[in-house]
Parts: sequence; C-alpha cells; structure tokens
Amino acid sequence: MRLEDDFYTYVNAEWLKNAVIPPDRPATGTFHELDESIEKYLLKLSETWLQKPESVNDNPHLSAYVKLLRLARDEKSRESNEIPALLGLSAELDKYTSFAEICRNYGKYKFTGLPFPLTIDIEADMKRARKKILYFGPAGTILPDSTYYQPGHPQAAQLLDNYKRCTSAYLQALGLSNVEELVELTMKFDASFAVYTKSNEQKADYVDSYHPQTLQTYIDKLPAEMQALGTQLQNIFHLAADDIVSDSEPEFTASLSKFVNSTDFSAFKAWALVNFLLHNSKYLTDDLRIKGGEYSRMLLGSAEPRNFERYTFDLANSYYSDPVGLYYAHTNFSKQSKMDVLEMLKQMIQVYEQRLSQNTWLSASTKEKAIKKLKALQLHIAYPDKISPLYDKLLPVIDENKPSLLLTCTQLNQTVYQYTIDNFAKEIDPELWSMPADMVNAYYSPSKNCIVFPAAILQKPYYDLESPKAANYGGIGAVMAHEISHAFDNNGCRFDENGNLEDWWQPEDYEAFKKKTQEMIALFDNYPTPAGKCNGKLTVSENIADAGGLACAYTAAIANDKEHEAEFYMSWARVWRSKFTPQFEKILLSLDPHAPCILRANRQLMNLSPFAEYYKLQPGDGMYLAKEKRVSIW
Repeated sequence: MRLEDDFYTYVNAEWLKNAVIPPDRPATGTFHELDESIEKYLLKLSETWLQKPESVNDNPHLSAYVKLLRLARDEKSRESNEIPALLGLSAELDKYTSFAEICRNYGKYKFTGLPFPLTIDIEADMKRARKKILYFGPAGTILPDSTYYQPGHPQAAQLLDNYKRCTSAYLQALGLSNVEELVELTMKFDASFAVYTKSNEQKADYVDSYHPQTLQTYIDKLPAEMQALGTQLQNIFHLAADDIVSDSEPEFTASLSKFVNSTDFSAFKAWALVNFLLHNSKYLTDDLRIKGGEYSRMLLGSAEPRNFERYTFDLANSYYSDPVGLYYAHTNFSKQSKMDVLEMLKQMIQVYEQRLSQNTWLSASTKEKAIKKLKALQLHIAYPDKISPLYDKLLPVIDENKPSLLLTCTQLNQTVYQYTIDNFAKEIDPELWSMPADMVNAYYSPSKNCIVFPAAILQKPYYDLESPKAANYGGIGAVMAHEISHAFDNNGCRFDENGNLEDWWQPEDYEAFKKKTQEMIALFDNYPTPAGKCNGKLTVSENIADAGGLACAYTAAIANDKEHEAEFYMSWARVWRSKFTPQFEKILLSLDPHAPCILRANRQLMNLSPFAEYYKLQPGDGMYLAKEKRVSIW
C-alpha cells in the first residue's frame, strides 16, 4: 500500500494485520488498548484491596468500592438470594392498574426504579448555565435508532428476531410462564412509540433538545392519564407551575396519547416488566447475567461476555468511578507531566487565538467575541481538584444475614436519585467533572465552557515526554485542539463564554459559517467505508472539531519541531487505528457522531493542504483532494 493512496493503512499496516479484537469487546484500537492496560492495572489493584481492605481504610470512598466489589464476587449468596429479590421488586408493578395511577404516585414509582416511556433528565438550562432544569424525552428503544423502525430497513427484522429469542430465553430461565405473550407485548409497545423519537442524526443538533416552556405548559400537552404528573413533579423537585422545563422531543410529546392510554396499558406493563428484569440481570447469578446481556452482545458482535472478574469490576466501578479514577491519576501521573501538558494546552490556545485573529471570513466583531470565549475557556488536566459530595453518602448497605447485590445496588441507586432531588435547586458546580480520570477520552462542555483531559489519555501513544514534539502534537496536541474546536463547532458556537445559549455572531458571519458547515457535511457525506457510507450530517460537529484540531496542532508542531513533520502525520494516523466487529461497525454508522476511524485519519489529512505539499501528492493519488474541495473553517 502506497502512503500516497491510503496513509492510514500504510502507517498501521503491521498493526492492522496482527491486531485481534478481544472476545468480550466489539472493537480494538489505540483507545481500546490503552483502556485495557488501565483495566488490567485496576483489576490487579482491586484484588490487592480485596485481600487487604485495611489498606484503603483512610479512604472511605474506596472502602465502599471494595465492600461492593466483595459483595459482587459472592456467588453463593447470589445463587440463593437474587431471584427472590428481583421478583419481589418487580411485583411492585402489579400495584398499578392505569397510567393515571402511576402518575399520581410517580415519585414512589421512579424511586423503585421502574421504567416509564417518558423520561426526565436533569441538565443545565442552556440559557442559564449554572441552573438545572428538567428535560423531558422518550425512553430507549429495542433497536439502535428510530430509522430502524422505518419500513424496509435491512437489519431491523433480524435484530428483532434476535431480541425475541434472547429475551425469551432469559425470561424462561427466570421461571416466568407467559414468556411469549410478554415479549410480543413488549415489542408491540416499543414499536408504538419508537417511530416518534428522534434519530441520532437529529439528536446531533444538540441545541434542538432545548424547547423551554413552563412546567404547566408542558403538562397541558400531556394526555389526560398523565395530568397528575405535574403535581408530583412540583412536590418532588419543589417547582412552581411557571418554572422552566424543556420538551426535548416535541413530536414524541405530541404523540403520547397514541400509546399512553387505557387500551395500551397491558402492553406497557409487559414492556415495563421485561425492561426491568433485563436491566437488573447484571445483579443476578452469572448464568442469568450472561443470558440477560446476550442481545446486547449480539447487537455489537462481541463473541463472549465479560468474564466474572471483569464484569464484577465493571459493576462496582460504575458506582465509584470518580474515586477509583482519582486514585489512578494521583498514583500514575506526575506533576512534571501535568505541567508539561498544561503548557502544551496553553500553547494550543495561543495558536488558536492567532488563527482566529487571522481568520479571513469573520468580521472584527465576531472575531473579538470568539477570542473572548477562547480566553474564558476553563482548563482541566489529569484529575479534578474535588469530586461530587454524593460519594460521601454513597455507602452500600448489606444485609449480612441475607446479602443481596440487587437490593444493595437498588439502595445505592435510590441514594443517587435522592441526592439528585435534594441538590436540584443548587447551582451547578463548574469544578466537577463529567468523566473519571481513568477514562481514555476527553471532552468539551458547552454549558461550562471547559475542556477536560483525564490522566488516562495523557500517556503513550498520545503523549510521551521522550517522543519528538511533533509526534506529541499529532497525538495529544490534536486531541486538545479538537476539544477547543468544539467550542466553535455547529453546536458549541451557539454558546457564549459563560456557557449560555446566546447569539454572539454577526448575521452575515453566521451565514458564512453555516455555508462552511454544509461544505464539511459534503466532504464526508456518502463517503464509502468497508461497513457502508458515512453520514456527513450525523458526524459534522466532530468533523469540524477534527479539522480545526488538526490544522491548529499542525501550526504548533511546525513552530516547535519542523524537523519531525512526518512524525506529526504518522502520529495522527496511529491515533485512529482500529478494528471493529462487522455488526458494531455497521451500527456505528447510524449512531456515532464521529466519522469512521479510517476517514478521521485519511479524509482529514487529505483536507490539510500542508500534508499534500509535504508528500507532493498529485491528482490520481488516493490521498489527493483538489484545493477547491478542501474545507477550512478554523
């Protein structure tokens, strides 16, 4: 393979030839390999803590984690105690005979953890970024996206057959008798509302989830059976009828009466019961948790379930991810590295400011406001200075005479739910992260105008003190600039320096930006990959961030290490090396706001003019893109 035709494959040829997807995962790659190495470290550490629990006595959060992990590893108790506990909790559904009765008792219903087709999330008010409001939307669906419910979808029938078979086998293993009827009614109710939910392409327009209105206005749009929900929410969250909420999916809300009615209540109860039983399969015996997860594994193409050791680690860590991540970061990330990364990030921001100042299509007024937002960007490196006070309350309660993982985790879930309610009226703390420090990832928050880089991603192959600077700029430098670019992508650009939804653009500048956004959509839309064609509209925000990040990182790399320019390009290509199961690869095309990895590597480099100049690309080369087709935004 010539680099001029396929740079990604040229750089990663040996890895692509030899890499093997772990049987309990749907993919492998740079992100995944680093995640696996961290997981191995934490598994070993957790075993040490289990054997010597006194070693974490000075850290109550880690002590609670170890206590829950020990309970999860108690297979004998799970064999005897979990099914009766599950059936006892699910019997709560029998108490309700109508949607109206559920809504009159909504607080108790949700506290038990029972499913409902209307979900309520608590997020920042987009117009008042430090204030929380309720966002109403639909529950999740059996199929991965609403487009799968459209007539003629090529994968839908097979996936539904798989769901029916897997779910039936699990319910039969639980000892239920009316399995066929339960599954049929579940699928019927799921299909009754799924067609009214947004597709992932539509959800990619983040701001379109914000439709502010008073609570009373929203409640007035609900069916008669749901009117009591308003009073319940006022009591639970101490709201007034004129307090602001958001209707995330107005079409779904307008369609509620089509499936929230007395005729469909039996189908709803089947749907709620089956979803409750499936969701809680992870707390049961190992055989049952494997059966309960079979459809998800089939959907992703994972050959095997997580083994018992890793699964129990996943479960306990899901409750204590921040304390575990904090320990990992403090133990493995040096102050020298943190200072070095911070200096690199500050330099990337300086480069970005320079590029904004030299921008040729923005007016002076919009440039000034963009730079003001850039300078207000909050930088979070390696690990947070504090974690949520929730962890002080998140203490597992275990009945020593009859230990039950399900009942203990239900108690923890209820603690989280109650904490959320108790703190609803408090301002959002901008210092709290939305990602643990041991996660191989990074993010930009529009409502906080901050970028976060956990310790886990600040290591090889993204960042290495011993590597040429150009290689680091092609790795972590491009990731940094990518996150900075999200502040100015098609979603982030609509928020000001304080994280509030605010129109700070001159009208003609925003029109020019929208035109460039359409050009970025066209650059990726319908571009072929082995799994299918890329959706340019779904992936546009990430493609804007990739393009801006790569261009900015290149500028910094050349300024600091022109000698190793080739290392910059190769580092970028190595970052995106990956392999996916065919099933997962296909699903990602309709779900993932990121372009397929081969396009993130190749298509973005094709769009970078210095790359073509460095390798002297010519028309006819696979990596050549004509100048007039290249899209430059940031």
